[in-house]
Amino acid sequence: MTIRLTERDALRLGLLNKAGIKQTKKLPTGIGRKRSKTKSPQRVLFECCQAYWPECVWELEGAIPGRKFQIDIAFPAHNLAIELDGHTAHSFKDKFQRDHERQNLLTLHGWRILRFTAKDVKSRLTESLDMIRQCLDG
Repeated sequence: MTIRLTERDALRLGLLNKAGIKQTKKLPTGIGRKRSKTKSPQRVLFECCQAYWPECVWELEGAIPGRKFQIDIAFPAHNLAIELDGHTAHSFKDKFQRDHERQNLLTLHGWRILRFTAKDVKSRLTESLDMIRQCLDG
């Protein structure tokens, strides 16, 4: 898989310095090379997000006071929640119902939610990261 970067992104990731000279920086597994089969799609997406946006948070708790649920990947300064959906989690009616309730509560408290599947992370990682970037920029 090839990930194309703008010069601005390359500077932010430390791949170029301000003079435009290539820097050596080890990127996390999942960027620019074959991903490990042992990492969950959530972990792969988080590591990629963290490379671009270090302020992202893994499994944020306490987004809504008094509620005990986690946001898979969060950007608290932007009120952006990233949720990874799988068939296992949504195959039971009660889990499906709780997920929708959580999304509605987050929305009522000013959060924006992007939902991705494992297939999105495995097959369309670049597009998924671009959607996140658009939310953060807009």
